[in-house]
Amino acid sequence: ETATILPAFTMANPGSFAWALEMYGWGGIGLSFILMAFTFDKSRMGTLLKALFLINGCCSVASALITSFDMTWLFTSAGLSALVIWNLLVLIIDIFLLRWFALQQAHPETA
Repeated sequence: ETATILPAFTMANPGSFAWALEMYGWGGIGLSFILMAFTFDKSRMGTLLKALFLINGCCSVASALITSFDMTWLFTSAGLSALVIWNLLVLIIDIFLLRWFALQQAHPETA
């Protein structure tokens, strides 16, 4: 009986329930990135972070929507490319966020 149940919940199966939860979770996080984008100030760094948050959010939501139509796209060249690009984008956002927080700490009167 586990031969029929296990594939539905394993990440090795591109059409599994686990992948759907994963992608819809990232879609939800993408929505939070979109909403948080508008909390940054109008400084150069704040404007850059706003743009990066919006790009990240839109990409995450789009990936979740694409998953709704084709669960197997994640294992295609486009899906793997999207994963690499998304991870690079998150790394870039993290680097700029660290710099932004350092600037906010150094100049709290502008926060």
